[in-house]
Amino acid sequence: MAVHFNDGFDNPVAGENIKNAVTRLGVDLRTITSDWRESKDIRIAFLKASTPGLEVGTDLGYFAALYGAAVRAGVKTILTGHSFRTEGIAPLSWTYVDGRYLSAVQRRFGSVALRRWRPDDPGFNLGLPHLFYYMVLRG
Repeated sequence: MAVHFNDGFDNPVAGENIKNAVTRLGVDLRTITSDWRESKDIRIAFLKASTPGLEVGTDLGYFAALYGAAVRAGVKTILTGHSFRTEGIAPLSWTYVDGRYLSAVQRRFGSVALRRWRPDDPGFNLGLPHLFYYMVLRG
């Protein structure tokens, strides 16, 4: 199973490329689309906060979507890919996924409240308690 997270800022060509790839490979595709108001408000909140991590919401959304899709499908193991050429050279402070940080920026600079966490539909919630649930309790 392949999981595609669309936060509303996707390029339609990228979406078509994903569909073509999974069709040729014979892999099921689950596309998870976030709430547009929530995604847009997170992006605006990070702009207002003037932080270097404008993509924190999208990055966190990818991982939350993977965990949520795994819960729905009963999958225990998740494999992900990463480009060390393009992202491995970034400063360490830019490369972490921190749900608590996202929540703090959203509360202070955003205008739309993040929706509540559910194991099968986490939204943009992925802090330590959520990771503990997915990695330890669900194993």
